[in-house]
Amino acid sequence: MLELQGMRLVRRAAPGEPDARGTEWTVNSLDDQVMLGLVREMRGLGWLECGLRRFEVCETEDAALLMSIEHGWFSLGRWQVRDAERRRVGTVIGNHLLDDQRSGFATIRQENAGASVIRDRQGRELARLESEVNGAQTLRFADDLEANPFLRMVLLAGAVVTLRETISSSG
Repeated sequence: MLELQGMRLVRRAAPGEPDARGTEWTVNSLDDQVMLGLVREMRGLGWLECGLRRFEVCETEDAALLMSIEHGWFSLGRWQVRDAERRRVGTVIGNHLLDDQRSGFATIRQENAGASVIRDRQGRELARLESEVNGAQTLRFADDLEANPFLRMVLLAGAVVTLRETISSSG
C-alpha cells in the first residue's frame, strides 16, 4: 500500500458504532478498483475522553497490521506512529510531523477548504490530502518522494490524525 503513489480513504462507521468513535476508513487504490486495506479506530475506556486511543492500519489479503497510531492517556495531542513490530517510527503533534529521532521534518497546512498539503522544512511538498465530493479523501505522495516506508507511514499517520480531528470538530 505504501509503495503506491497514493490512496483513497473512504469513511464508514464501524459496525454497531454510528458515531465518530467507531470510525473506519477503507483504503482503496486511486482508481477505486482495488481495496488496499483499512484504517480502524480502537478506543479504550476513558474518563472524560482522556483514555487510550489507537488507529490500526491493516493491509488486505490477510488484514495484516502495517502500522498503528497511538494516543495515550493525557498525551496532549501527541500521536506515536509505530510499525507492525511496535517500533516508534515517528510522531504527529498537532500539524507537525517528527521522525523516529523526534526531529521535526514536516508540517501539515490547510491550503483551502478541501485540501491540506504536507511540506518539509524547506517548503517542498511531500504529500497532499484532498476532499472529494462524495466524502472520500485522496492522499497523494509527491512524485519524487523517496520510497522509504517509514517516512510514508508518518505521512499517512498525519493524514489520518488530520481527518480524525476534522470529524471530531464537525460533530
